[in-house]
Amino acid sequence: MTNPVIGIASRMQTPKGLRLHIGLFGRRNAGKSSLINALTNQKIAIVSDVPGTTTDPVEKACELAPIGPVVFIDTAGIDDVGELGGLRTERSLAVLGWVDVALIVCDAKALTESELELIGTVKSTATPAVVVLNKADTADSQALTATENQVRELGYEPVTVCASQKQNIDAVREATHKAPTWLHFGAGNLFRAFPAVLAQRLLTAGLTDTGIICCDGYDEELIDRCYRAC
Repeated sequence: MTNPVIGIASRMQTPKGLRLHIGLFGRRNAGKSSLINALTNQKIAIVSDVPGTTTDPVEKACELAPIGPVVFIDTAGIDDVGELGGLRTERSLAVLGWVDVALIVCDAKALTESELELIGTVKSTATPAVVVLNKADTADSQALTATENQVRELGYEPVTVCASQKQNIDAVREATHKAPTWLHFGAGNLFRAFPAVLAQRLLTAGLTDTGIICCDGYDEELIDRCYRAC
C-alpha cells in the first residue's frame, strides 16, 4: 500500500465561505455583467442590451488574478421600476450586508440620482468599495473628467473602464485587491464569531470602516506561509 500524497487543495475546490465575496451594484444596463466577464476573461454572466436581464442576485464562483478564489454576486439594477422592481432593488441592497467588497458600476458620462443614492448607501454601510465608471468610450473628455471629480468629492477614487472592450480592467482588479484591510487567519466555523463581534465593535466605535476577512488554515503550505517567525 502506497502512502497518500498530501497535496495543495485546488483553488476551485475552495469552499465558498472562504472566498472573497465581491458584489456588483448599479443601474440596469450599467455593464455589471460585462464587467464580470471582463474581469474573469470568461463568459460567465449573460450580457444583453435589454434592461433588467439580471433579476435576482446570482452568485458565480471563479478565479480572479491576483486575488485568487472569489465569488461574484451579480445583482439586479437599483433603478428597477414597479412593485416587482422595488422588491428586486431591496434584494440587491440586502447583499451589501454580507459582501467583502462592493463594485459600484456607474455610467462614465454622468452620475444619476439613483447612483448617487447607491454610493451614499454603500458608504453608510462601511463596506469597502470601488466606484467603476464604465462605458468610457461613450463619454467625451470633459464629461468624463467632471464625473471622475464628482466621485472623488464623494470620497472614492474612480476607476474608469470600458468593460465591453476590456479596457483598463487590470485597474479594477488592483483596486479590488487593495480594498480589504483586515485579514484573520486560522478561523474555523466556530471561532469566526469572535472576529465578527470584534469587527462590529470597531465599526460601532468608528475606529474602522472595513470588515475582517477570515481564512481557514486548511493545509500545511498555507499555515507555513501565514505564520512565520519574526
